[in-house]
Amino acid sequence: ERENDDLKERAAREDRLLPGIMARLEEGVLLFGPSGRLEQFNPAAQRHLGLGAPLAKGMGVGEVFRDPAGQDGIQKAFLGASCEWRLARAGRTLRVRALPFAPLGSVSGVLLTLDDITSQEALETTRQKFISNVSHELKTPVTAIRIAAENLQDERLEGPARASAQSIMRSVDRLTLLLGD
Repeated sequence: ERENDDLKERAAREDRLLPGIMARLEEGVLLFGPSGRLEQFNPAAQRHLGLGAPLAKGMGVGEVFRDPAGQDGIQKAFLGASCEWRLARAGRTLRVRALPFAPLGSVSGVLLTLDDITSQEALETTRQKFISNVSHELKTPVTAIRIAAENLQDERLEGPARASAQSIMRSVDRLTLLLGD
């Protein structure tokens, strides 16, 4: 009897543990069952999706994701293939991952995770602009060096001077390729 009580207490503790973990996750989590209806979700999913009406168990895929990419991605996951896409919602960029959910071996649902990647997207945009600006600013002096090296090669240079001018041209060509990349 004591062992039975201990098992019941442990099961009750585990039943309380999962909702607590789900509520504290920053990552949104949704679980669609085999019928395509929402079975589970956490508060972060509601925040990330920013829907006008609150999420509710029993909502269909089309009610939660009206965009074609979302519906296609979830359909692929129902067919057994993981899928990932970006979703713009409420002024934020979300990375959505759809994973086939197969607790008993065969796909019986789809687990979705939602990550807010707005700040990473902004950093990537800033990085790309920086690289573009640096590349542009370096091309002007490289062009000037190329013109000077070409002028040197037009002269009738002998021995080490000619080799130096050729070396400068090879270096300018490598730097031009690097800037282009």
